[in-house]
Amino acid sequence: HYITEFIFNGHNVALIAAHLLAIPTDSLRCAEREAQASVLQNVIFTYINNGYEVIMLGDFNDYDGVVLDINSHKPISQVLEILKGNAGPYAGKYNLSPVASLVNQSERYTDWWDENYNCKEDKTDLSMIDHVLVSPGLFGKISDVFMYHGYQQYCGTYSSDHWPVVVDFDFSK
Repeated sequence: HYITEFIFNGHNVALIAAHLLAIPTDSLRCAEREAQASVLQNVIFTYINNGYEVIMLGDFNDYDGVVLDINSHKPISQVLEILKGNAGPYAGKYNLSPVASLVNQSERYTDWWDENYNCKEDKTDLSMIDHVLVSPGLFGKISDVFMYHGYQQYCGTYSSDHWPVVVDFDFSK
């Protein structure tokens, strides 16, 4: 986990990064991830309440039930809704938007899990469990978003089983 603060063109920005517990379909892990998200929600709210723009990012190990991934996975938890500010103790007190909403659904995948153990990158093995959420003042400054798919996944690769999410901001907007 990581938290840092920046100033971009006079904008105070807090960058909060987290790696939440794995296995999006395990109900016990979902409850534990929701607890992690609730702690992070307090951090997000504190920054926003103090005049910061916020970038919340990381491997959340969960699906977004609104901005669906390439295979339309749906969460069994409220993790993304808590982090966005739509659920949890600070529901309605702030709003973070997923940058993935600016990416075509056919390109919304950040993770490969070889579910059928054939060591090949099949479409059904793809999901979006890595997310970048931003506050409204930053969302309006996004000039480009993409998920870099420049390498294939296979068993024994030295690359990560995740693809990065790339967000470009234009602070002249």
